[in-house]
Amino acid sequence: MNALPVLTYTSPSFTTVNCTPSTPSYTALFNGGTLPTWLAFNPTSRLFTVSPTVNTAKGTHSVRITGTILGSQTGRTYTTFTTWTLTILPENTSPPTMAAPVNQELTAGTTGKYTLPAATDVDGDGITTTVDLGSASSFIKYSSGTFTISPKATNVGTYTITVKVEDDSPTNKLSIS
Repeated sequence: MNALPVLTYTSPSFTTVNCTPSTPSYTALFNGGTLPTWLAFNPTSRLFTVSPTVNTAKGTHSVRITGTILGSQTGRTYTTFTTWTLTILPENTSPPTMAAPVNQELTAGTTGKYTLPAATDVDGDGITTTVDLGSASSFIKYSSGTFTISPKATNVGTYTITVKVEDDSPTNKLSIS
């Protein structure tokens, strides 16, 4: 099963002038060598099919397509090529992680601060943290990972605050209440 989507790419054909046959034969190289099993090339249609699996060949690669034709009048072989870059990014293997926030208890009329634990992402993706203060929004403020809590006597009680941590992948999210 593929961890990444399958990609297809059709290389443009090369133009020939006054050659019979008029259609070049095509070959392809990957980083100067043979194509890996996850990169297929159909020389007739010039269609590349890229089907990387989990952690397959992450990085930037050079793909070279060569067109060769034998000149019927000259008996000479004519060759031309083009190179394109294929970049395989690592798949997003897991959502970001964060230690569970610690419950806070304050006396009405005092002010306290609490800083969230740092969130990490094993893939190195960017992380966005959003906070829903719910009914505590009148006496708790959140900015840049820190809560400022200033309850009054009218705020005595237990409140739920939701912290959501997301990475750049829309499918991997962590929500802590």
